[in-house]
Amino acid sequence: MSSALESQLKILQHVQSKQEQKKTDIQNETQVLKQYISSEFAKMYKFLHEKEEYLIQQLRNEEAEILKDVEFSLAKVQEKAGAIQKEIAEIQSLLQQHGVDDIALLKATRNLIRKNQIEMQEDIDFKGHITSRNQRLGVFRGPLQYSVWKEMKSIISPAPALLLLDPETACRNLILSADLTSARYCFPPQTYSYSPKRFMSLLAVLGAERVHSGRHYWEVVVEDKTEWYVGVALESVQRQGVTGLKLDEGLWTLYHQKPNLYKAFDSPPVVLSLKKKPQKIGVYVDYEGGQVSFYDARDMSHLYTYTDTFTDVLRLYLNPCDNEFECNLGPLKLFHLKL
Repeated sequence: MSSALESQLKILQHVQSKQEQKKTDIQNETQVLKQYISSEFAKMYKFLHEKEEYLIQQLRNEEAEILKDVEFSLAKVQEKAGAIQKEIAEIQSLLQQHGVDDIALLKATRNLIRKNQIEMQEDIDFKGHITSRNQRLGVFRGPLQYSVWKEMKSIISPAPALLLLDPETACRNLILSADLTSARYCFPPQTYSYSPKRFMSLLAVLGAERVHSGRHYWEVVVEDKTEWYVGVALESVQRQGVTGLKLDEGLWTLYHQKPNLYKAFDSPPVVLSLKKKPQKIGVYVDYEGGQVSFYDARDMSHLYTYTDTFTDVLRLYLNPCDNEFECNLGPLKLFHLKL
């Protein structure tokens, strides 16, 4: 009896040990992810802080230049006003004197007025120059957040890549767009040349980019298609014979079938419960981190994550499926971010 209890105790102790190790692993992973989040935000904070400091310094420089011109103009105006007051006083003094030639006095007064008019026009032109410089402050009143957001694209990594499709891998029942950014089902088959790289049994095509390191992100427009596969495949994925869509065959995919079935072909397969239908799917690959994740690209809500260890080259995988009696004619299209 005691041996049976001891055996049960050992089992419980083993389970306890595994749970404690799992707890430690989760805490460690959480700590690593916390550091990752902080690091990613630190990059954005640094960019925004440096941009803020740069714009403020530019504004200060512009202010100093404008004020320098204004002070110079103000000094000229004060100098000119003093000169005119002096001339007025001289004319009034002449008028009070006896024996002054009226014609000569009139000419002298007229010459002074003309001279002052010319100088005042020069002052007006200079003030116009100051005004035009002042308009340059409008640079700092524009859509500042939007313009900085556009510049911020330079530090976003990964950002949606300008990926193209590889026509040499496209199944004969697919038509690729001229710019190699979309694929749709067609029948009868196209007369593509034979290639061992071409999919024969799957209505699939691969992205042209070969991933063997780093972090990568692509977006695929699915819109209202009723069936599709989007994901990542090994470079060495089987293309000639009959194949499924399983992990052990080198595919990490998200599948949709009308009306609202979404499925990840993990081990075992997982049916997803989505509150809304994605129109655009984000595909994220962290090669060293062993991660393939899917997102609703409209709001970057997380859909599913595969974890694995990658040693082979990875490529984007698209399968627009057949047309289901013309209900699924739309293409799968690569989204290229334009800012």
